[in-house]
Amino acid sequence: EVAADVPLLPGEYAAAGEGDNPQKPVGQPRLYERVLQREGGRGQKQRGVQAGGGILAWQERNIRRYLRLPLTVLHDLLRLEWLYAALAGALDKGVGMLRTADEIVEGAGALLWSWLLFLLVLLLTWRM
Repeated sequence: EVAADVPLLPGEYAAAGEGDNPQKPVGQPRLYERVLQREGGRGQKQRGVQAGGGILAWQERNIRRYLRLPLTVLHDLLRLEWLYAALAGALDKGVGMLRTADEIVEGAGALLWSWLLFLLVLLLTWRM
């Protein structure tokens, strides 16, 4: 119950009620109702999220077994190690072709291959 001169919100006081209980404000909404009215929909949504979080924290032991697999999948997806492995594999395959070409050119006929590549580049630039 609210005393007659106790501030409800900054700058507001409950008027002394009439009737059976003089301490009860007459015609005034309760404190939490006024706070919710001032905050509007945003405050109500925020309180709903907070209440939902509290319920999840309270029931965490009961729902952990159901959420373990989806949260593990989400965690592995967001860590991006699968993306790094895929990019490393693709780069390895691309560099593999260069390694093969390097082994061919670097062998015993390296001078012959270098002349052949030089003539090929010269031919292509001459025709353009």
